Amino acid sequence: MNAYYLKPTDTTPLVQFDPSKNELKFVGRSIPEDSIGFYEPILKWLAELAINPPSKMTISFDLEYFNTSSSKCLLDVFRRLHDIQQSFRCEMELLWTYEDDNEDMLEIGEEYSSLFTCPFHFIAKPVN
Repeated sequence: MNAYYLKPTDTTPLVQFDPSKNELKFVGRSIPEDSIGFYEPILKWLAELAINPPSKMTISFDLEYFNTSSSKCLLDVFRRLHDIQQSFRCEMELLWTYEDDNEDMLEIGEEYSSLFTCPFHFIAKPVN
């Protein structure tokens, strides 16, 4: 299982998989001009991960904002993760972090959680 790293920019999040911890993180903003182009390599990497997934994995989303096209791509990420969980019996836990005054991000996380069997944990963080 290989590490994965995408450096964050002003319009794209950090995406990092640490195989020593079996932890996948998405941190920052996701407002790329070409969301499909940005998320396509991540989806390909997840397809490779599905060949030999870990037995347990933690996925962390700490996104301050994402646009509509990123939302669709994130749904594809969740679907891929769900397939890995179901097909390969990978135990997953998802951490959804949102600013405590951002009800929209909490609601979006709740919507995603309703679509998947993976346990979601909602973490409110104070606004800076």
